[in-house]
Amino acid sequence: MFGTTSQTRSHCCRPRRAFTLVELVIVVLIIAILAAIVMPRFSSASDIAGSSALMQDLRYIRQQIQVYRAQHFGVSPGYAGGDPNVTPTEADFIAQMTNPTSADGSIGSSSSQTFRFGPYMAEMPINPINRSSAIWVVPNGMTLPPAPTGPSTHGWLYKAETLEFKAYVAGQDENGRAYYDY
Repeated sequence: MFGTTSQTRSHCCRPRRAFTLVELVIVVLIIAILAAIVMPRFSSASDIAGSSALMQDLRYIRQQIQVYRAQHFGVSPGYAGGDPNVTPTEADFIAQMTNPTSADGSIGSSSSQTFRFGPYMAEMPINPINRSSAIWVVPNGMTLPPAPTGPSTHGWLYKAETLEFKAYVAGQDENGRAYYDY
């Protein structure tokens, strides 16, 4: 009889070692509510960071285009061999901005006495909004297309003739300003 009572007493008074199902459900609900409150703030912060990065990339690229033009007798990057009478291309723009060039805009593989200008960028930046580094180069005499209304395969828009360089992406920042108008 003593053995039975001591077994019952130790079972009755020992501390609980696990949570009940109700306690676990309450904790999960509290975490879900907190996540619902906090997550929009984080997504807003990433949107702000993306628009800030876009503005910085545009400022940097535009500045480097100006430096290139100043060093190449007023000819913008994108023209093969520095000839403003040919149609500018994406390949020529990227090559001239990321490689050493001569005074006439010819591209070299390494810096030398002939290829003493540039490179102006290590690589073409990726548009932080749509994750594309492709450039739509607008031919001479053509007007810039309007801002895209949906997804675009191009991250950038460039018109060598007027030195316009834009983000070619739909949408707007947290202040309502279109990315295209940056």
